[in-house]
Parts: sequence; C-alpha cells; structure tokens
Amino acid sequence: MVSMKSGTLIGCSEMPHTFGMRQITTSSRSKVGIVGGGIGGLSAALALLRRGIDVEVYEQSHRLKEIGAGVQIGSNGTRVLYALGLEDALSQVQVLPARREIRHWRTGETWNWFELGAASVERFGTPHLMLHRIAATSSAFWQRPYKD
Repeated sequence: MVSMKSGTLIGCSEMPHTFGMRQITTSSRSKVGIVGGGIGGLSAALALLRRGIDVEVYEQSHRLKEIGAGVQIGSNGTRVLYALGLEDALSQVQVLPARREIRHWRTGETWNWFELGAASVERFGTPHLMLHRIAATSSAFWQRPYKD
C-alpha cells in the first residue's frame, strides 16, 4: 500500500507495495483509496494529490516486475498524462511510432492504416506513444512531477 499526502513526494527507493514513495504529512480532510498501482491507478493518485486530496494506493504485487510487453497510449491519454506534469518523464521512456498497421489474423492482409507521429500531434495536439509497462510504473517516473 502507498499512503500519500498532498504535497511533494520524496524518495525513490524500490520498496514492496510503495513504488518508493514515502508519506508526507500535511493536513487534509479527504482521503481516497485506489485499487491498482498501474498507470491508471497512479495517474488517478497523482491527479487527486494535485487537488490536495490524500490517497492510498493498494497494489497486490510485492514488487515491480514485467507484466505484459508494452503499452500504447493514444493522444487523449497522453494529453491527460501531460496535464499531470509527466511530459518530461514520458520523453525518457517513450517511443513515437510513425504509423500503425493492422493486419487480419489469418490472412495477414492489411485492413486499416493509421498515421501517427506528426500527423497525430497535428490532429489531436499530443502524440500517440508506446512504452514498456515497467517504465511507466517505476518510482522514478512518478517522482518527476513533484520537482517543484
């Protein structure tokens, strides 16, 4: 479990259930429990912390480990992560694909083509990106928005 109070997070050591985040003591009336320490849960925690709401993140895994190969985040998701102050952190771990080709599972024929890269940024304002799941749940990644 990660117990976080609104304010600046400190510490980066990898500890079971904590992702290296230590509790900061400040007073707050609201507290929210979040189940799951993946990208969605940690994004929700960060958004609530920025609003001055204390959070506890519950994660069943005792340590960070590879689960799945990678994550694709569309422009809408990237926009949210940028708004949370994660643009610099993402730039350290992301891959910006130029396009995505979708193929029929049996024939291998392409049935649709998505232009990403610059076209995605031009159309939606933020990029479609890919990254490894473990990079997006590391304590260093989530510490960066708390530099100020």
